[in-house]
Amino acid sequence: NIILIISNFCYIINLEGDEFMELNYKKVPDIITGKDLDYLSDIFNWNMCAYKFTYDAINNVETKELVDILKEINNTYYDNLNEILDIINEKGEENEKKN
Repeated sequence: NIILIISNFCYIINLEGDEFMELNYKKVPDIITGKDLDYLSDIFNWNMCAYKFTYDAINNVETKELVDILKEINNTYYDNLNEILDIINEKGEENEKKN
C-alpha cells in the first residue's frame, strides 16, 4: 500500500487493484517525513553557512555601523537555527512520550 497525502486528504492506494480508500483528516497528521527532514536539513545548512560568514565578517569589519548591521543579521540566522532545532526536538520528544 502507498499512502499519498494531498492537502488535507490522505489516500491509501492498494497496489494489487484499482481500489483506494479515502481518509479525510480535519488536521494534517503531525509528523515529520523524510522529505521534511531533508528540507529542514537544507535550511539548517544554509543558515549555518550564513551564520558563520556573518560571524567572521563581524570580526573583520572596522566600521561600527556595519558591525551593528552584521550582528543583527547574525542574530537572525542564529534564531533561525534554533527554530529548526526546536521543531526537530519537539517532534522527537513527542515520539519518545508515545513509546
